[in-house]
Amino acid sequence: MALIRYLAEKKATPDDSKRKLLLIDEPELFLHPQGVEQVRKALKTLSVGRYQVIFSTHSPMMLHREHAPSAVIVRKPSHTDGTLARKSLAKAVNDSIIDAGHAARVIFELSNAAQVFFSDRVLLNEGKTEQALLPVLYECHHGRTPRADRTGVVPMGGSGNFHNAFAVLKAMEINVRIVADLDYAFGNAKHISGEADAPNLNAVKAILSKLQATHGFPLDSGMPTKDKTGTWTAAKVWRLFAQDSAGATIAAAQHKKLKKHGVWVWKEGTIEDVLSIADKGEEVIQQLEQDLPKLSAAQLAAQYPSMAEFLVWLATDEQDQAATDERSD
Repeated sequence: MALIRYLAEKKATPDDSKRKLLLIDEPELFLHPQGVEQVRKALKTLSVGRYQVIFSTHSPMMLHREHAPSAVIVRKPSHTDGTLARKSLAKAVNDSIIDAGHAARVIFELSNAAQVFFSDRVLLNEGKTEQALLPVLYECHHGRTPRADRTGVVPMGGSGNFHNAFAVLKAMEINVRIVADLDYAFGNAKHISGEADAPNLNAVKAILSKLQATHGFPLDSGMPTKDKTGTWTAAKVWRLFAQDSAGATIAAAQHKKLKKHGVWVWKEGTIEDVLSIADKGEEVIQQLEQDLPKLSAAQLAAQYPSMAEFLVWLATDEQDQAATDERSD
C-alpha cells in the first residue's frame, strides 16, 4: 500500500517519460475498507498518469463504476477446462447493443452492481421489493445465501431495459435469469422470447375488456394503464386478469413459455400478490425481512408455493432446467 501511494504521489522526472506497466496481485489483501479505497484511488491516479495498471482482485470494493466496464472475469471452473477469461462488460455491451443511449444505461446499471463480477448466476429484477426480500427468501428455502451460491441479485429499476442487460450478460457467458411482474409477459418479454412464444394479444385484450366492463378501470389501446385518480394501477388490473379463469390460463401458458428463455413472470401478477402484501411501503418490507427468516423451507413452501417453485427454478442450472421443461412438455 505504501509503495502504491508513493508512486501515485511521486512527481514526474525526465526518466518517467516512458509509460510503465504495473502488475499487482490482490492489492486489497490485509487492508481495512478505508485502506482498500485509498489503494483503489491511488491505482486510478497511476493509470491516468505514467502507468498502465493491471491488478487482480477478489474484492468488490476494488471495482468502481468508472473502471468496472474494463474488468475481465477470470474463472477456472474445472481442472479439465483450464482457466477461462470472459468478455469485459464494455466489450459485451459493444457486441450486444447498437443503440448508444441504451448501451450507456446498461453499462451504468451493471457497473454499479459489483455482484455481477463475482457471480456465476445473476438474477435481474425490477426493484425494491424483490431486491430486499428475494435474498431473504432464498436463504429460508435453500439454507444458504444467494451470494454463497455465487448468485447475484441485481435491480434494474424496472423491466424496460431487461433485454439489453440480459443480452450483455449472455455475451459475458454469465448464467442470467429474469424475474418480472406479469405485465412483462405481454410487453417487452418478446425481445427475449421472440415472436414464436409471444402471447395472443387479441385474446388478452378481449379478457381485459370484459373485466373493464365490470370493474371500470382504464385501458389504453386495450392494455392496462394508470388512471389520474390513482385508484387503478396497471398492477391492480393484471391481478384481476390473473384471477380470471381465462386470464389465468393465458398467464400460466406465458409463464411456462418464458421459463424456457430464463424469464420468470409471476402468474399471480406481482411479487406483492405472491406474498399477499397489500402495501409496498418500507415498513411492510422491513417487517417481512424480520418475519420471513423464521419460516422453515417446508413452511415457506406451504405458505407461498409459487415462491418456493421460483426459488427451486432459480437455483437450477440451465441445462438441468431445460431437461425438466422438456419432460414437462
